Formats: sequence, structure tokens, C-alpha cells
Amino acid sequence: MLDPQRALGFLAEASAVLARSLDYERTLAEVAQLSVPEFADWCGVDVVQADGSLRQITSGHPDPLIEEFLLELRRRYRREMGTSRGAMHVIATGESELESDVQGAPQIVIESAEETGLYETLAPRSYMIVPMIARGRTVGALTFLSTREGLHYGDVDLDFAQHLARRFALAADNARLYHDAELARERLSFLARASELMAETLDLGETLEQVAYLVVPRLADWCAIELVGEDGSVRNAATAHVDPEKVKFAEEVRRRYPVDPEAATGVPNVIRTGRSELYPGITDAMLAASIDDPEQLETARELGLSSVLIVPLIARARTLGALTLVHAESGRSYDEEDLRFAEDLARRAAVAVDNARLYTAEHKAVVTLQQSLLPRQLPDIPGMAFAARYLPATSELDVGGDWYDAISLGDGNVGLVIGDVAGHGIEAAAVMGQFRNALRAYALDGVGPAAAVERLNRLTRTFEQNDMATLVYGEFDASINSMQFVRAGHPPPLLRDAQGNVTAINGRGSLPVGVSPNAHYEAATLELAPGSTLLLYTDGLVERRGETLEVGIARLERVLADAPAALEELCDHVIETAAPDPQRADDIAVLALRPVEVDATAFHTSLRAEPGELSRLRRMLMRWLRATKASAQEIYDITIACGEASANAIEHAYGARPASFEVEGAVEGDSVVLRVRDHGSWRAPRGQHRGRGLKLIDALMEDVRIERRDDGTEVMMRRRIGVEA
Repeated sequence: MLDPQRALGFLAEASAVLARSLDYERTLAEVAQLSVPEFADWCGVDVVQADGSLRQITSGHPDPLIEEFLLELRRRYRREMGTSRGAMHVIATGESELESDVQGAPQIVIESAEETGLYETLAPRSYMIVPMIARGRTVGALTFLSTREGLHYGDVDLDFAQHLARRFALAADNARLYHDAELARERLSFLARASELMAETLDLGETLEQVAYLVVPRLADWCAIELVGEDGSVRNAATAHVDPEKVKFAEEVRRRYPVDPEAATGVPNVIRTGRSELYPGITDAMLAASIDDPEQLETARELGLSSVLIVPLIARARTLGALTLVHAESGRSYDEEDLRFAEDLARRAAVAVDNARLYTAEHKAVVTLQQSLLPRQLPDIPGMAFAARYLPATSELDVGGDWYDAISLGDGNVGLVIGDVAGHGIEAAAVMGQFRNALRAYALDGVGPAAAVERLNRLTRTFEQNDMATLVYGEFDASINSMQFVRAGHPPPLLRDAQGNVTAINGRGSLPVGVSPNAHYEAATLELAPGSTLLLYTDGLVERRGETLEVGIARLERVLADAPAALEELCDHVIETAAPDPQRADDIAVLALRPVEVDATAFHTSLRAEPGELSRLRRMLMRWLRATKASAQEIYDITIACGEASANAIEHAYGARPASFEVEGAVEGDSVVLRVRDHGSWRAPRGQHRGRGLKLIDALMEDVRIERRDDGTEVMMRRRIGVEA
């Protein structure tokens, strides 16, 4: 018992100590310690938690065995007495309990000789339990235990203890209120930061990683996110732990022991029902009851789970998956307040996940549409080599406007296009398809680059919106290694000559298509020698934030100068070096053309058996014959004769059926030998004045032989070259 002077001094000291801090945990620990040894030999504080359970903090006993024994007695006492006696009764009723003399009269059965020895060592003399009341609410209870000979509590001590408890309760409640306010502020700040981070990306994988690692270790030791697939299956999409090795361990556990989709509890049940599950404490008995496989049970024990929260990811009335938070090595446990917070976080995460999912689906749709509008393959034209690349922007918002095209014009020429529609997304991809198809049609009309682009410009006035595009359109004549081209507001093509020197080809620059209905476009001429490389590209390859376009083009010139010779490798090198960032803000399209040396010793082509292919054949054949050093008259005669033989193959071998024919050429000694081969059955000439083609062939060539077989007909023609001056 304290005398009045000591009691006042003790209260003053206790008040000063408790006033030093508003830290809740520290305050509770100090409440338990302050009474020892001045007023008690051992003190226990039971605090009511938000979920109604009791949290126990003690002053501790100098002997750890005695401390453990005391705590075990308290657990047993509460289990047997419930709210009829002890701290639970005091908290429930607000009435104190005083036992002045318990020496030799334990309040609970001592179960063994070992416990008897511990009880005798403890030697309790007296105890009091008083309620901690603050602001009209019982927030807990204080237990004071005396083990000193002669120190037995009485009514005066009980009055002092109750007064002390009120002070302690107010200090603890102030600390709790401050703690709750700080926790609420921190959680609001956390949610705001989480929302900010999740809004930074629309990439699904990155979003899930952001969510998982946001909560570890602040809210959990482990975090796992499961998503529902289109087929209803559940897959793990992200797992987080501060230790990467433990993440690998968890992945291996998941692989060896897949989750039962029909499980009555856990992730499958949360996804099925849309209702959260809270497990404040994970006991070994719970693990043993839920896991039948001994090896799996042992693995679960290795994880050391102490508490688990599983909440559904629900957005737009759809359950997308589940978020699992786990406490393990930290020993922390979740409560109802944590559950509410986790559900709030899960709602925000679900919206971010769903936005990312929708973005991924739309990005895929835009890229698929964009790529479906590009050529499936580039034309195979003798004397020309092509390579092309298209890389979509990494953001759906930036995909959609770039395209390239290579058009076989039917006369042996090829049309080359690189373009960029203003705007992004699926609308730009659709408009790009209109531009591409219209330009192909105008190119095939044979009106030339300037007229084709002018027609396209006029066509844009009929589009629903004021769509605009920059482009380069050129027509390359392989027979003379020359290209006419129009540049409409687009970055200039780059030409690398056979020695590796790079030049920007500006041509006659003009307005982008769709800007002015009266825009006039003029074609420029470019000579392309065999072995040189023409590179067409879109601005995504050269534009960088904070740089002018000219700086980017100059950089690309240097990159092209150092690029490998092979066209496919050249395109890869250009993109990887000039635009190395995997996070592309814009599409990139690249088209490369290289005239190649004609093999003067041999010629071969396979063409559709259509009259329109004859002009194309003539151009290819004339180019080859020039390489053989045949004279102009010899080239003319041989080309006419081959054209007649090919026309006969088209008309007489197949009629209206779709088919093909082949033309082969070779230089044998001082002669050119041509073979026109079909795979049909020749029909007799019909009508008057027919069959004169063979007579013309005989007149132009020195030796003509026709071989008819079951699998087709071959016309062989021979003509000496180098005879004409």
C-alpha cells in the first residue's frame, strides 16, 4: 500500500511519462510497466480490439518460465470462466474485482507437479482487476498482482488502482485515437499513392506487379493476385515477397499443388461468391484440417502463415480475380479493419486491372487491324530486293496510322509507299486502310505518282472527318533504274549508295494529303544504281522528345551508313539502333528497296496467264537483254518474239482458266535462247487471220522449235546477239 505522499508522487511521475508520447504501442507498454514495482509485482493490460477480442500486454516477469506459466493460467482461466469472472467480466460489467488474499488458494486447477512448483515459486498473495474507462467507454482492464510477503491489496488500494486506471485509460485512448487518425491518414495516403501508381500504366502485367509490390511488406509479407481467364480458369498473375527466393518457392508450390477450382474456401470460393475471407490466425490444426496430403501439409507449414486475407477483384459488376494478403514471418494478424481497407484497395486495383485488360484487348485489336491492312508479302520482281518492318507503338493510344506498301504495277514497274495518317488508335488504323486502298487503285490506273497523289488528295474531301496523311509515293522502273516520286509532307527518303554514302532525298516537297483540296504535287526523279539502297520510313523512327526532326534524320543517316549490307539485317539494325527504346510512343514503318545486278547469263520468271502480264514481261526481258550486251534492234526483235509466244501460251493453252506460264532465258555461246513453257493443252486457232504469231516468231528468231507434251507446250527460240552494229 502506498502512503498519500508516495501515491501523489507516483501519479505525477506516471502522468509525465504517459504525456511524453502518443505512440499507441509505446503507451500500452508503459502502462504495463509503470506500476511495477511501486504498486505491483506484475501487471497485465487487456485492451479491447476493434473486433471485440482482447489484446494482452504485460510488464513481464524476471523469470521467463514464470511469465509463460502466468500467461497460460490466464488463458485457462478465461476459457473456463468466460465473462463470469476475471478481466473479461470486469470489461463486460465495468465492475472491479479484488482478491485480498489468494495465498495457497489458486483460482484455477494446477494440473501437474511442475505447475505446482512454478505456482509455489510465483507465490501470489493478492490481485486486483480494475476497468480502464475513458470517455464513457470501457477500453480494457488492468490486472495488478502482488507476490510480496505482506502486500495484500485492500479497498484503499482498489480506489487508488481505479483512479490510476482512469488516467491510464485516458492516456491509452488518446494514443489509440491518435494512432487511428494516423493510420487512417497513412491509409488514405497509401490508397492515393496506389491509385497514382496504378494509373501510370495500362500494361496489364505491369499493373499487377505494381499492385502486388505496393502492399509488400507494408500491408503483407506475401501478396498474390489470381485472375480469371476467358475460359473461366484461374491463373496466378503476380506474386510478391521481399525475398525473390521465396517468390520462386511459392511458384514451385503452386506448380506442384494446383488450387482446386471447386474448393469450398480460399481463392476459388472468393471468386465464385464475390465475398471476402478473413483468417485472423492460422493454426496448425487449421492447416491439418484443410490439407490431406502430408507432403503438401509440411510445405504449408514451411511458409509459416500467421494470418490471411482474400478479397475479390470486382470492377464493372464483374469478378476479375482475387487479391490475397498473407502475414507470415512478421507474426502480424489481420482484423476487420484490415479487411475493409483491403477491400477498398482491391476495388481500386480491380478498376486498374480491368482498364489494363480493356486496353490490352483494344491494343491487340488495333495492332491486328493495322497489320491486316499491311501487305502480307512484298512482290517478287526480278532485279529488285525488298524488306519491310512495322512495329506498333506500345500504347494503344499511339497505334494506328503508319503503313507501307509495294505495288506490282503490271508493266514491270513497282510502286513504293510509306505513309502516316494523322491521329492514333483504331480510327487512325481504319482511315489508313482507306488511304492505302485508294492509293493502290490510283497507282494501278497507271497515271503516275503526281496524278495518283492528287487524286488521293481530292478523295480525302469525301471522308467523314478532315483526315490527313503524310506520305512518299514513288514508281521504280527497273529497266532503267530510275524512280519518280512525290513527297507529301513526309520525312525525306534516304539513299545509301554502293560505297555506303548516305544522302537525304528531299525531292519536291509538298503539303500532306488532306490539307488543301487545291494542293499541287510534282514528281521528282531519282536514279537508283544497282547495289544502292533506298530507305523509306515514318517519323516514329526519328522523332524523340526534345529534339528537332532534323536531328533525328541526321542520326538515322549515320545509322544507315553503318548498317549491314543484307536488307533484312539492315532493317533490323536501323530500328534497333535508331529507336532502341522498347516503350515506343509512335508506330514505326520501314520499307527498303535495292536494285540488284541482273544475271546476264540466265533469266527466269513465272507469270499469271493473263494478257496484262505481257507488258511486265517485256520490261523484265528488256532489262535482262541489256545486260547481255544485245543491240537495240536485237532486243526489240527478241522481245517481240517472246511476247508473241507468251500471248499464244495465254490464249491457246488455258483459255479463261486461271493459270501461269514460265519464261526462261540463257546465253549459249553467241546466242540467246528463250523457252516459253505452259502447262495446258493448245487449241487450234479460231477465226480468220489467226495463227500469224508463229510466222512472226519464225521471222524474228533464227531457230524456233515447238514441243507439245501431255503436261504442256514449250516454245524454244534462238537468236544470235552482238551481230547488229
